[in-house]
Amino acid sequence: MSQERTSSDHVWILANPKAGARASVETIDRLATLLESRRFRVRRFGKPDELARALESLDSSIRSLVMAGGDGTANLVAQMAPPTVPLIPLPLGTENLLARYLGYDRSPEQIAAAIEAGRVERFDVGECNGRLFLLMVGCGFDAEVVRRVHGSRRGHIRRLSYAGPILRSILTYPFPTLRVSYRDISDSQQPVRVWEGKWAFIVNLPRYARGLTFAPRASGQDGRLDLCLFRSGSLLRSLYYLRRVVRGDHDRLPDCTVVQTDEIHVEVAEAGSAAEVPWQYDGDPGGVLPIDVRVLPQHVSLIVPAETY
Repeated sequence: MSQERTSSDHVWILANPKAGARASVETIDRLATLLESRRFRVRRFGKPDELARALESLDSSIRSLVMAGGDGTANLVAQMAPPTVPLIPLPLGTENLLARYLGYDRSPEQIAAAIEAGRVERFDVGECNGRLFLLMVGCGFDAEVVRRVHGSRRGHIRRLSYAGPILRSILTYPFPTLRVSYRDISDSQQPVRVWEGKWAFIVNLPRYARGLTFAPRASGQDGRLDLCLFRSGSLLRSLYYLRRVVRGDHDRLPDCTVVQTDEIHVEVAEAGSAAEVPWQYDGDPGGVLPIDVRVLPQHVSLIVPAETY
């Protein structure tokens, strides 16, 4: 993996107001102080639309754009930032999967050291119905939980926020059949394959909530997406799938498929079905099927951690 270096002294910070607990504010203040002590010129944004306008009129390079919040904040910034702007997550949210993948914790010292070192790598992103995702797309049950969580959201989302929506989804979700068409990049003789089942995960980076990994061999720098598909949808079978995912051997199951691809289409399988099957991206609700997904190789620049700090 090739590394670039950034030399500008301008650092921008977007602070998610929904991650605005006092401890988060103090962490952002500490980061700004550390950066200024290193002679960086810091500009802070409290609203995404303010950042969007600044990016639209950007006429010079910036050293880093700090995404202070959770994975939703990181996704929001990725939607608006040009691929050449180096991004770095300051994890203040619930899961912080992107930060964990890169090796960042909540330490302002670590983030400041990484910005000072200025080591930049290019990563792939996925595009689903015109929206970018850094981590993954989920179709079906998990997306229904995300839809319910955000539908009842009051302020910052915490892990406990998922308890009620998970229980209600377990009791009511009907597990409609999904049809997944994907390009098999390993088979030039039969490039398009069609699969039907109940769960579909489209993975760019191998991180999911609660430490689960549906596609452990996924890489954000291989120009591909990884598909994880489960055929059955009963509650008992779903719990069994979960246990095998925790063990890391679910890909050995005869009713599980894990493949690499770069183009995917997902729809409800039953012709004329009125079922609205939700999908989610990076933990945010995306809408309902159908979806078209593709990979955009090396589409985002991320600052990787310094070796020491």
